Amino acid sequence: MKFSMLTMAMLFALTGCMGGYTVSKCKGRAADLAGLAGTYAISDLGMSVDVVRTGRGTYNLLAEGEVESVLTTCVVNGKEIAEASLQEDMNLALVRSGDALVVSTFDTAVLDAAGVKYDTAVIEELGGLSIVGVEGEMSDDVFTTALMLGDVSLSKQ
Repeated sequence: MKFSMLTMAMLFALTGCMGGYTVSKCKGRAADLAGLAGTYAISDLGMSVDVVRTGRGTYNLLAEGEVESVLTTCVVNGKEIAEASLQEDMNLALVRSGDALVVSTFDTAVLDAAGVKYDTAVIEELGGLSIVGVEGEMSDDVFTTALMLGDVSLSKQ
């Protein structure tokens, strides 16, 4: 199965929720994450992908030998983040948890308490996918406190 944008959408739909943000947390602080490169299984989709280091804090996400996404990695308040650019101005954090990269979203109660502007939406065409989209800057503390792990992960093989 090709890991196309449709497949990415299916992956996010499987989580039931997804959190995006407009201001990159890894830009200007890219750092390698030890042991990140390798093959990962996405059991919910019955497929695997490869993560290949291309430079300091930069990795390609490959499916069937083709680059499907570029990941920029960094550490924010102790959390290891693999940041994927979904669109020109929208990012998604995959949070490393053990040997897995877990799709994340944001706790809106934390965002509300911090006064962070965000929008929410439900995309019925993707199985009722709930999206939390943070607009503009948020502090590292708010980012790491609000990050919630989803149900879908890429498990290292």
